[in-house]
Amino acid sequence: MARSSSSFKPTHGMSKTRLYREWAGIIYRCTNPKCSSWDRYGAKGVAVCKEWQTFENFKKWALKTGYKDYLTIDRIDSNGDYEPGNCRWATVREQANNKRKTIWIEYDGKRMPLSYWAESIGINYHTLYDRLYKFNWSVEKAFTAPVRRIMV
Repeated sequence: MARSSSSFKPTHGMSKTRLYREWAGIIYRCTNPKCSSWDRYGAKGVAVCKEWQTFENFKKWALKTGYKDYLTIDRIDSNGDYEPGNCRWATVREQANNKRKTIWIEYDGKRMPLSYWAESIGINYHTLYDRLYKFNWSVEKAFTAPVRRIMV
């Protein structure tokens, strides 16, 4: 017996796209204990909001909020759920600086991750980290003292 056209359920046709993989990834890591990232997501109670349980709703939000193929989904509060008010599209670098272990430094009226400070003042990240946490220098001294170059 042939199917009538009214029983045919069309799909979104996007299952091979990067956006779909982003969505499937958040669903997988929050709902499947077999996922290698389960301990950092589902096991900690991170969930996907009801609205985003369907790809079409997630897609609408994504396109409205600036999704591009080179961006990744990032939870603003890394302890919060995947939901419109707690997610954004970010570069890999931006996302790397939105982790629990990111070191934030305030200096000269600006607050940035230590890695951004190192780049902006031209000091190697590990040198700057050691100055602050191994040698217990003040932020002012760590940021302004000249770097001695070792001649080899």
